[in-house]
Amino acid sequence: MSFRLSALIGALLLAASAAGHAQNLAIVNGKPLPKARFDAVMASMKERAAQMGQPLPAGMEEQVRQKLIGDAVMVQVAEQRGLHRTPEYRQQMDGARSMILSGLLAEQYRKQNPVSDAAAKAEYDKIVAGLDPAAKEQVPPFEQVKQQVKDDLAEQQVGKLEAELNAKNVTPVQAAVQRGLQLTPEYRNQMDGAHGMVLMGLLFQQYGKNNPVSDADAKAEYDRIVAGMGPAAHGQVPPFEQVKQEVKDGMVEQQMVKLQDELRAKARIH
Repeated sequence: MSFRLSALIGALLLAASAAGHAQNLAIVNGKPLPKARFDAVMASMKERAAQMGQPLPAGMEEQVRQKLIGDAVMVQVAEQRGLHRTPEYRQQMDGARSMILSGLLAEQYRKQNPVSDAAAKAEYDKIVAGLDPAAKEQVPPFEQVKQQVKDDLAEQQVGKLEAELNAKNVTPVQAAVQRGLQLTPEYRNQMDGAHGMVLMGLLFQQYGKNNPVSDADAKAEYDRIVAGMGPAAHGQVPPFEQVKQEVKDGMVEQQMVKLQDELRAKARIH
């Protein structure tokens, strides 16, 4: 399990709606981990899988559960180190707040102004009419792309809303606050997710600074990776200097995974 899955989960949390806080996924060192976070991640993953016409891989629910618990342990470590009181944390959380409120405003507007099938069909016909005869033969039928057309029209409507707000010197964040979106469960849940994402990122940065990977160690890791590739792939491998920082970041990530495993083994999880 890697921190890349953690980043994906964090991103899904920012995009997902809250499902309530009545139940807990686990109690980690005496602090509840809301099951709503797990439900939000799984709902988003299932939606993405459905859009691609593929089922979720077997065991994904348990992987997400274990990752959320492991991340909760690391967030607690970050808080113990006071990373939530740093200027970097405040700056990133300010950015997350703006993104979340703007997203909630757009979501609310789309729900209040749904795109009808008739409007989508009219847009589809207009697009097709503008194509040359050869291209028209390649166009999929309306029903096959209806949702995509609706989504595009909805995004255009949101763009118009933003333009109207801009003309009034009102930002999307200000408009969201005026509508009370900062008081909703969706906002609180997504801010909780952002809190964890930011702290995990700051902890990673701090760990990398405190445990720097030497050029020699990175070169050894690079050589090991290249040696494990087939001869045909060797010619496609970029030179070490070009990917040195990426190799170092990967080694720090591996160290962080080990640290997480060690801390989790000591944690009280119920």
